[in-house]
Amino acid sequence: MTEKITVYQVDHALCIGCHRCFKVCTYQAVSGNPKEKHTIDPARCMACGACFDCPKKAISKVEVEASVRTVEIARVRCECCGALTITTAQADWGSRRKGVNAEAFKLCDECKRRRMVGQARQLMGC
Repeated sequence: MTEKITVYQVDHALCIGCHRCFKVCTYQAVSGNPKEKHTIDPARCMACGACFDCPKKAISKVEVEASVRTVEIARVRCECCGALTITTAQADWGSRRKGVNAEAFKLCDECKRRRMVGQARQLMGC
């Protein structure tokens, strides 16, 4: 049995070319020009869901063979537990565009939560 992965695809009957999916895809999997039909390359799609918020509901999940994913994406590992978090491209984008400190990407959400709870306990003298 071949391994399956989830990717997204565009329904061209519903796509209006709003370009929203193109703008939010940090994997550069979406192609198309504004006001034209867009497509998603399954080799690059990491099914992060950023593009899924389509105003016309033109994007859907599909299962494909894992062998279609031919692009290797560099990901950041949590320095505490080692879990894979976001991609290095997303971390770079967050640092540059949103002004977020690059240190914010060194921990996964769960380890960040634990650290914040620990700091709050210290502040409250617990």
